[in-house]
Amino acid sequence: DAAALAGASSRADKAEEEARVSAEVAKQREAATLAAEQSARRAALQDEEDDAQEEDEVPLPGKEREMLPVTHEVTLQAHEKCITAMGLDPKGVRMVVGGMGG
Repeated sequence: DAAALAGASSRADKAEEEARVSAEVAKQREAATLAAEQSARRAALQDEEDDAQEEDEVPLPGKEREMLPVTHEVTLQAHEKCITAMGLDPKGVRMVVGGMGG
């Protein structure tokens, strides 16, 4: 019965090896799925950042009215202190400002 015992031992070893390989394949699939999910999240975040950057862009010539508010207030991002004087050229294309920031 040594042959039967050796056969049973061989089958058990083979089953253990198959289980180990199956577990390794499952780990690799899980890692690949996780990597794909992370990549998708990064792509979505990048799209959101791109959209936010597009909103902050300077308008094209002739499209300024679409970007500037039509009110008595405007925030000029280039200045940190109060603007006390502003002038426009006759066509309204160029603006000159002066203020507390120098």
